[in-house]
Amino acid sequence: MIVSIVGSWKDEQNQQWNLKDKNNFADACSLLGEAVVSNGHTLLVGSESQRCADFYAVSGALKWLTSSSIQNPRIMLLRPTDEQFIFADIRTQYPRLFTVRESHESKWDLTGAFQVKEAHTIIVAGGGKRSYQIGLWGAVSGKRVIPIGSFGGAAKRLAVLFSRTRASWQENVPTSDELGQLHSPWSTQLLSIIKEVTRLNYL
Repeated sequence: MIVSIVGSWKDEQNQQWNLKDKNNFADACSLLGEAVVSNGHTLLVGSESQRCADFYAVSGALKWLTSSSIQNPRIMLLRPTDEQFIFADIRTQYPRLFTVRESHESKWDLTGAFQVKEAHTIIVAGGGKRSYQIGLWGAVSGKRVIPIGSFGGAAKRLAVLFSRTRASWQENVPTSDELGQLHSPWSTQLLSIIKEVTRLNYL
């Protein structure tokens, strides 16, 4: 399964998107990245910005991968055709752990559509407009979308939207009870719930 973790925590988005719990955001995304690869799945990322979920998800994934004997690609990088490779230094250091896809577009905004195309499951944490678009595109496209409302932002808005329109979706969004659990403050217990809801424990 290819899992994309999207989202961000940007101070300038705080007022409009009601972001919260900045202190736990990076750690949560790191643990999610680790959970994806340690359960045998592939992590799909499209940014190396230290304000985005992707960066911390890769950090967590590498923490586990570099302590294991895995030698095949478990991290998939997506980039516009006219952009430099992201995570270039780390990719040089661990070339066997990475693979690259190009979006065939020259803009990051449109690359989000290709991120949805490549992913089987999309986890959203925090985030603003772009994260909301990717999450909604994913759900409309029939991809499984897991919005973690713990950090507010796009993920919480998606969770509210899915809750209010639950009858409109198939199995690609969590149940009403699961969406309610995903609003909880971040904790190791919530991480266990996310693994189950995301089906990371099943290959």
